[in-house]
Amino acid sequence: MLFAEERTYGGFQCGVLPWISRQGFKGVQHLFTDKSVHLVPAFFGDHKCGHWAAIIVDLECAKEEGGAFVFVDSLESMRQSNYASAQKMFRTSRYANAKKILMDSPYQARGSNDCAVFMLGAFAHWAIRSNIACLPTTFQLQNGISAADYGSQMRRHVHESIRNSAINLDDPVLHSMLLS
Repeated sequence: MLFAEERTYGGFQCGVLPWISRQGFKGVQHLFTDKSVHLVPAFFGDHKCGHWAAIIVDLECAKEEGGAFVFVDSLESMRQSNYASAQKMFRTSRYANAKKILMDSPYQARGSNDCAVFMLGAFAHWAIRSNIACLPTTFQLQNGISAADYGSQMRRHVHESIRNSAINLDDPVLHSMLLS
């Protein structure tokens, strides 16, 4: 079984997608390392009222197909267009041939502005469940957990993690989503 500590993760500052958009992948490829999983925060729209989504590039999952390019977006109205934009930005990257997955995932609660915590939750759930044997296509909340409850609990978790300078991997919210 493969555990998170056996994989290597790379993260990015949130400005990486505009760089890719302006300069092409060649201009930013030095930011991508030989890590097996890259967690890329994707921000779409105006800086005052934009939207966060998650891009996960996993070179171990679907390895025979060049890895996986997984897009997770919690806003129903923007999911398809944001996915198309993200694919376009990575079309000249070394991940261009990776298996592309638009992840079926829960939608954030209406009016909650929870897109950032859903993005962080997607990253956390992917990393915790790094023993992924086959490429999942769905994130789903466990029975009895609403999108509003999940958003509230993830906000609490993120706040406590920052306040304590540590992430509690045993927090129930980090085990409230299923990958399938």
